[in-house]
Amino acid sequence: LKEAAVETLYQDVFNVMANNSNIGDGSALFRSGNKTSSAFGKATLNAARLAMRQQSPYGDTTKKLGAKNLPRFCVIPADLEETAEIHFGSKSKVTSETTTTIDYSTVTPNIHEQNRGGRKVEIIVVDYWTDAADCALIADPSKVQTIEIGFIGGKEEPELFVQDQRNVGSMFDADKQKWKIKFPYGICFLDHRGFYGFSRA
Repeated sequence: LKEAAVETLYQDVFNVMANNSNIGDGSALFRSGNKTSSAFGKATLNAARLAMRQQSPYGDTTKKLGAKNLPRFCVIPADLEETAEIHFGSKSKVTSETTTTIDYSTVTPNIHEQNRGGRKVEIIVVDYWTDAADCALIADPSKVQTIEIGFIGGKEEPELFVQDQRNVGSMFDADKQKWKIKFPYGICFLDHRGFYGFSRA
């Protein structure tokens, strides 16, 4: 039961990205400026990185978020796992979508292999996503606002209750043991600027 409760939270977060739901400002998470109608790949990844760098912070169009808004996570379905590993794992510039055409002799580094903080982009495979169009980049939440999850009373683990006293309730009436899981939480996508979506019309 506890695993089911955690899985529900997990899906609630990733469903917002898959469905491109409206967030707190009333607009879709992926909108003009942080999405492309093209699929995840070499050319679109380059454009995504540039677009994320050039986002302006909320309320100040004279500035750019720059390096702190570089991708930190790549969220993908299992269909794109190998493609993502190629683009984020190669130290040499990726010249195509397959490992057979990566030019390891070139001195051109792969700018997607790690961000400016020296941390590699972490690939998150969402196994229940079955549409290869579901793919997104997320910036480092310690540097820009992305997702916030709140738990009532600060309880970050599901609470499990069991009614098992033989002299009261269902155990007394019908020899039935009842289980209850309690896991109240709230999810908020704080700002669209730290996200970038692919295959979005």
